[in-house]
Amino acid sequence: MKKAWGLMAVLLLLLLSCATSRLAKNLNLEEKEFLSKVRYIITGQERKAFLNLPASERPAFIEEFWKKRDPDPETETNEYKDQYYQRIEEANHLFTEGGHNGWLQDRGRVYILLGPPEQRETYPRGVNLRDPPSEIWHYGFYRIYFIDYRFNGDFVLIPE
Repeated sequence: MKKAWGLMAVLLLLLLSCATSRLAKNLNLEEKEFLSKVRYIITGQERKAFLNLPASERPAFIEEFWKKRDPDPETETNEYKDQYYQRIEEANHLFTEGGHNGWLQDRGRVYILLGPPEQRETYPRGVNLRDPPSEIWHYGFYRIYFIDYRFNGDFVLIPE
C-alpha cells in the first residue's frame, strides 16, 4: 500500500512538472528571455503566476515586476533594473571561463545579487600546494568561497 502511495506521489509530481514545462513552451522569445534573466530574483509564486497568464497580460506583468523593485519610482529610470542588467553584463565579462556564460556561473550569480566584493582573493594554484584554484570574496564580515574542482574555470560556491 505504501508503495502505491509513493508511486502516485511521484506520478503527480511528474505531471505537475510537465504542465509547467508546457506553459513555458507557450512563451515568445522575449518572455523566455525575461524569465531566464530574472531567475535569481523572481519568486516561485511570481514565476507560476507569469506562466499562467494569457499572452496578452504578460507585458503588464513584466512592467509591474520591475516597478515593484524600483527604489525611486519618482525618477524616469528604474535604478534596480538598470543595475541588475549591468551586473549581468559585468559577470559575463569577468567570468568568461568555465564553458558557461559568466552570469550563469556561481560567481556570476553572487556578483549579480551582491555586487562586486569589497575584497577578492584569488588563488590560481590553490591556497596550498596541489589544491584546486580558489577564490575568497569578502563582503564586510562575510566571506564567500569558490573552488574550481575541475581546473576548468568553473568555480563552484562552497558553503562555509
